[in-house]
Amino acid sequence: MSPLKIGIAGYMGAGKSSCIKLLELPSLLSLNADQIAKSLMLESTEIKLELKKTFGENVCPDQSIDFTLLGSIVFNSPVALKKLNTIVHPPLLQHLYHHMTKSYAPAIRCVLLDAALIPLWKIEPWFDLLIWVDAPTELRLERLFKRSQGVLSKNDLQKRITEQETLFKKSNGYMWIDILNNGSIDDLKSKCTHVKELLEAKISASSQPQP
Repeated sequence: MSPLKIGIAGYMGAGKSSCIKLLELPSLLSLNADQIAKSLMLESTEIKLELKKTFGENVCPDQSIDFTLLGSIVFNSPVALKKLNTIVHPPLLQHLYHHMTKSYAPAIRCVLLDAALIPLWKIEPWFDLLIWVDAPTELRLERLFKRSQGVLSKNDLQKRITEQETLFKKSNGYMWIDILNNGSIDDLKSKCTHVKELLEAKISASSQPQP
């Protein structure tokens, strides 16, 4: 029996990771698109060659990838970001589709993909349920600045936020469950409890034998 497929999206700093922790279930497998993308980029000789050719040798020193340098290049240039996406997204989407459609052990009843770019990729039909996590821009900026621990300035982070907001928006034509993460952790926990109950109900319904 195929597991229930959940997609969770939203802009950086909205709090997707916090929501996922609060939605954890024994039968749920959580996948992170950013982590899968980094692993793919590091493992793929072809991708690294394309990165060197496009962004310069310094981006891929010693068969590795300087993600900090790469980020500083692409988030300061819409053209550079588009080039990066052209290199990485096609093979990444193949990997993600494989993960979302492969066979899992019977104990896995739900597969959740954490991927901010679901609307950009137009892969909403992959999922049985879509969750959009949001927060005001200023709050997202403060969270990202705190998380970066001074590595990135607020100006740099604001550029990244603006670039992402320009790149995609929550898609129309699909039923999204909205979680507004603009309060305390207890407030978020309360909102996620309702979504978790919905997930449990859908998992239970999907496991019932069909007439």
